[in-house]
Amino acid sequence: MKKKLIYSLIIISILLCTLNYSALASTNTYTRPSDSLGIKNDIEITSVRETTIKKTPYVDATEKIYDFADLFTDDEEVELYNKIKTFIENTNIDMVIVTINENNKYSSMDYADDFYDYNDFGIGDNNNGILFLIDMHYRKMWISTTGDAIKIYNSKIDSILDKCYTYISDKNYNKTALTFIESTQNAYDSHTRNKWIT
Repeated sequence: MKKKLIYSLIIISILLCTLNYSALASTNTYTRPSDSLGIKNDIEITSVRETTIKKTPYVDATEKIYDFADLFTDDEEVELYNKIKTFIENTNIDMVIVTINENNKYSSMDYADDFYDYNDFGIGDNNNGILFLIDMHYRKMWISTTGDAIKIYNSKIDSILDKCYTYISDKNYNKTALTFIESTQNAYDSHTRNKWIT
């Protein structure tokens, strides 16, 4: 009887882990609600912007990793998600990683900015956050920032990307993403130290 109970608990634990993982990262997109288009209230919907919004994938903002280009293994996605979660807890800045094979926008910048702005990302009144895009269509990486992340990271973006290029040129996409997270955390730590010194 005890063995059956132990086996049952193991199976339940495995199922719970599997269900929990499904909420970590996916390539699921959803239909935007017709009334609000699923965007934040502070964004005015013009006819031009409505077209742009509808061309932007609508996703579950809790997942944080959107590997549309299928560059990461399942295990790598779990590792990345856990590191992103730690980053968010340490900094109070949202973090998103997106990979794409096809870009229906004018540029990597447009895709990254729209993906962040037209989904439910951001922390606090300023929607603090940072997004890292690996765009296989334009063969480019891009970093977008919002809120407090702008003043923390915009002068450091080139340096962060330089570190990432080391690994993406070898097609080591997981190490590229891990380097982004680590470099972003280091830049935050440096900014915080300098803030206290000055």
